[in-house]
Amino acid sequence: MQSVLSLAVDHEPIAQRLELGIRLHHDQIDRRHSEDAFLMTGGNLVPAGQATLVTAANVERSYALAMHLIDAVTWGELTVTPGVRVELIRTEVDDELAGTQGGGLVQAVMPGAGVYYGITKSLGALAGVYRGFSPPPPSSADSAKPEYSVNYEGGLRYTDGPARFELIGFFNDYSNITEICSYASGCSEAELDKQYDGGEAHIYGLEAFAGHDVRLPAGLTLPLFASYTFTRGTFQSSFESAAPDWGNVQAGDELPYIPRHQLNASVGLDHERAGGYVGVSYVAAMREQAGSDPIDQAVATDEQFIVDIGARLKIIDGLSLYGNVRNLFDQAYIVSRRPFGARPNAPRWVQAGVKYKF
Repeated sequence: MQSVLSLAVDHEPIAQRLELGIRLHHDQIDRRHSEDAFLMTGGNLVPAGQATLVTAANVERSYALAMHLIDAVTWGELTVTPGVRVELIRTEVDDELAGTQGGGLVQAVMPGAGVYYGITKSLGALAGVYRGFSPPPPSSADSAKPEYSVNYEGGLRYTDGPARFELIGFFNDYSNITEICSYASGCSEAELDKQYDGGEAHIYGLEAFAGHDVRLPAGLTLPLFASYTFTRGTFQSSFESAAPDWGNVQAGDELPYIPRHQLNASVGLDHERAGGYVGVSYVAAMREQAGSDPIDQAVATDEQFIVDIGARLKIIDGLSLYGNVRNLFDQAYIVSRRPFGARPNAPRWVQAGVKYKF
């Protein structure tokens, strides 16, 4: 359940927009994990004749109360938006296999503030600082520390009709970066759902975005879009962790699974009756274990370059046909070696359909 109260107050030359929100949330997971043994015989899976092994039987519950208050104050071309969010999270754990019960209470106060200044009617500068928070899992709520960070951003934003451009730099200062062990990360049954602490870490980078809808004769439009993200993350302390993708970490090692470069771009041609697009995406190779070796000497994913296409055709008002092809050239890349060996990206994927709007 949630409720939001908004209030606009204008007292020349200052205008205020206040927002007060409250949310009460509950979720629950009932795990029943089991394993059956099989033998590979003559290329076929054959039951091993062993009893089913129950590996997890537990119930976890969370009750969360979140409240926020925001006050956007505008004076001329300057807008300052301070705010604060408070979270109270109560967790309960009932482990039927171990015959234990647990849980805990997590409290967090997250202040933040943003500033925007309109340099011209189309161009503005922005900056912000916010506290980040991620709670520990219910099974570790009474012993593990939450993840906290202070996140900074600043840049420029340009908007002029169909033309849009943004350039934003960011810096995330973690006082305690965390990781939750899962099957997907290659954790053993004994380590499953545990939280590991990585201490101080920095993640920083730059994001750029540009888009424009070019008007052409005969009712045609040429939509153009491109976005680029540079990201780098490093641990600031040395430690040894049981998390499979951390291991023996030295200060200055890069965080795993953070691609340094990501690029997306698309170009299309639109008309009232038909349209199509071509999109490309690039993701640089990323290391799969913390380290500082050159990426070509580390255990890493493949760099990926994918091309997608799509088209639509209007039949009558409200009725249209469409088609999409993802990974047009059926490129195969290693996107992860966890949890159990190399895994490829999705193969070529073709979709066709009919849409009708009433």
